Amino acid sequence: MKVQRDLRALNIIVEDNILTDVGFLSVNEGIKGLPKLEKIFFDYGCSESLTAKFFENILDIFDSLANSLKSVKLKITCCELVNDKDIEVLSEGFKKLPLLENIGILFYSNPLLTDDCLVSFSKAFKAAKSLKSVHLVFEGCFKITDKGVISLSEGLNKSAYLESVNFDFSWCKDLTNEGVNSLSKCFQRLNLLDDIQLNLEGCCLLTDVGLFSLKETMEKSKLLKAANLLFMNCSKITHEGFEDFVTSLTRKDSLQKLYLSCPFYEME
Repeated sequence: MKVQRDLRALNIIVEDNILTDVGFLSVNEGIKGLPKLEKIFFDYGCSESLTAKFFENILDIFDSLANSLKSVKLKITCCELVNDKDIEVLSEGFKKLPLLENIGILFYSNPLLTDDCLVSFSKAFKAAKSLKSVHLVFEGCFKITDKGVISLSEGLNKSAYLESVNFDFSWCKDLTNEGVNSLSKCFQRLNLLDDIQLNLEGCCLLTDVGLFSLKETMEKSKLLKAANLLFMNCSKITHEGFEDFVTSLTRKDSLQKLYLSCPFYEME
């Protein structure tokens, strides 16, 4: 049908464990028949049935939509089978999309993911020349550490068109000031960046040192319009350090929207 072939955006939302690899293969064939598709969103609930074949099918979709796809979002919750090798396949797929502007990869409580998956994303981001926004969620992926975050930062350093970042490393308990410092330095190099969202809830090793590096970055940014920064359950951040952070940001003229959260202080 002509209407189908002219489709520009597609959302696929799957309830818990309904769609298997075999079912997705049929979906895959249908998507490949949409040559003008620009945006695609896959939302899988607690998908215990997903295997490596799913990511191979995603790669196949990227191949067929290389001349049109600009935005990719993938959400996977509580899938115990997804591992770093799967993410390596997915990241290779991103390299096949020269028009890619927006990436959203959302993982919630996926226990097998380690720093290696961020290394794979880093390589993909280095190859992506048109990125405008990146949204990554690794909530409760407890094997993520400074090593992976540093690699991610290095991959984004030269994203000349990046305007928005949204990173969720909540409850990645081995993340420290070193990883946050690398993000801060990365943000400083992104000349068009005007929106920073960073969720570090439960990163209990973070201290005022990491907070200070974020403060310095935001003070230096001339374009920053929106900031959403979450530090709940970061018990090593002091009252004095956080209040200094708040004071600095509330005096920044370019900021139009600010949300900060901490165990002892919340403002909007």
